[in-house]
Amino acid sequence: ILQAQNQKKATPSETQNLFKKAGVDREAAEKAMAEAPPEPFFDEMAKKFISGGKADVLGNKVITNLRPLTEALIIKGDRKTIEDLVKSLLAKLASESPSVRLSAAEGLGKMLNVLLEKEIFDISAGVITEMARCLKAEENIKVYAEILKDMEDAVSTLIQKQRPSLLTSPLLALKEEAVSESRRSGEFKRHAKASISRAITPENMNILLLSLKSKTEKDYAVMIDILSQLEEEVIVSLIDAMCRKGDMKMDPFDIYIKKHNVAAIIKKMGEGAIVKVKELLSDKRPHVAGCAVEVFGYINETKYLPYLEPAVLNPNKEVRKAALEVIRKLPSGGGGDDIVKLLVRILPGEKEPSVSSKIIDLICELASKLFAPYVKNELKGKIRLDDYDKLVAKLAAKK
Repeated sequence: ILQAQNQKKATPSETQNLFKKAGVDREAAEKAMAEAPPEPFFDEMAKKFISGGKADVLGNKVITNLRPLTEALIIKGDRKTIEDLVKSLLAKLASESPSVRLSAAEGLGKMLNVLLEKEIFDISAGVITEMARCLKAEENIKVYAEILKDMEDAVSTLIQKQRPSLLTSPLLALKEEAVSESRRSGEFKRHAKASISRAITPENMNILLLSLKSKTEKDYAVMIDILSQLEEEVIVSLIDAMCRKGDMKMDPFDIYIKKHNVAAIIKKMGEGAIVKVKELLSDKRPHVAGCAVEVFGYINETKYLPYLEPAVLNPNKEVRKAALEVIRKLPSGGGGDDIVKLLVRILPGEKEPSVSSKIIDLICELASKLFAPYVKNELKGKIRLDDYDKLVAKLAAKK
């Protein structure tokens, strides 16, 4: 299309229509052509590059031009040359020379960025698989760090494009490096951990949680499992995504999906992560404490009842009400009396009539007939008389 325009075979308006019909971003096309003109520089460079030996270190000019080179190839629809370029780089990545491997990793990173941005996922997946294999075997820390950076960028891009099925492979590779007990020095492991933290920013974590829509998807369990094994690297991003204020403007179903996924990951991470969420129940910011309450609601285990006490004492009445609702839904098998004891303990200090009423209703709902005398004895003279009368009447009405 650009060639037709340059040769004045098409008017600007006709050219514009052609771009529109082809579904091509005109600005991107013109930029790619300007940075890497396809004739004659482009074809000559590609041929020379592909014919180069495994022992050749790529020059800075070649590496710099690989991005516009790949963009122009995609615009031309020349998949074969793209695949040949990738094969050539992967061959160099297997070189015995660290400097050759380093330049090859830089070049692959440039190409992979473009391939993912333009959603050429089939070629990208092959590149990621090979890079993951090389990452596991790499002994040179500089080359290792460069391959990590390429994988880190791939993870970030795939999260932003909401492609969890394609994300599993690179994220799994990074996770394996972060928890690896190989003979390599601890510096390799530190690089891997830092790479994951950079890739899964709070913003990216938020997008990722929303993209995991269904438990029936084959990659759902794998992704939850991977994230749960990366507590140290992702817990900050996970909590930040959990407590985002912008959620109020989101679709309620999306909010449910996100909070449910947070709870699934936190629960699988174990006690350390659960304690971190528990600490948020005492947060003075109502939306933060409220989000923590919701997560405990999705976890829904009676053994965490003591953790919820700070929430039912929170200064914000909406947080207290939400905590009471979570407590009401806890499975009471064997723990019903403990729940009632907690409610009896907090009721005398509650000053908000609507919350007091909710606590009384909950006590009467959960207290067994045998436990009623304890409840009446503990609360006599400690709450308002009309509240006490209401409590006694409700307990007496229980079958």
